[in-house]
Amino acid sequence: MRILLSVLLVFVAPLLRAELVIEDGYVRGLPPGQANTAAFMKLTNNGKRAVSVIAADSDVSARAELHGNQEKDGMMRMELVERIELKVGESVMLETGGYHLMLLGLHQDLKEGEDVKIRFSLSDGAQYSTILKVRSVINEHQHH
Repeated sequence: MRILLSVLLVFVAPLLRAELVIEDGYVRGLPPGQANTAAFMKLTNNGKRAVSVIAADSDVSARAELHGNQEKDGMMRMELVERIELKVGESVMLETGGYHLMLLGLHQDLKEGEDVKIRFSLSDGAQYSTILKVRSVINEHQHH
């Protein structure tokens, strides 16, 4: 019976996992000497059940944090969030003024056009990676 259960789990578990699609992403390129930057993208859950993005990391920074902007006392403030929930078929934009990914403690200056690997961990144990291009803050508006 245990063997049968194990075999079923091997075949069924992948069907229950989220399928995270990452699109239209970039990392904000800032002037040299900056310690932190942000990454923006569209996240879509094309899987069969709801899931949450619970963590992220990158080789270019000491840590990565999920952030959101909240209004408190008439002021917009950036705050750390524990998760970004994605219902089945739902998309969430990581963008200026909303959810975004902060890359903190940059190991190097990021140059226009460079590749940055980002890894996301989901609440169901799945991990997804993507490569985002660095887009200079000077040219950022030209792509929208």
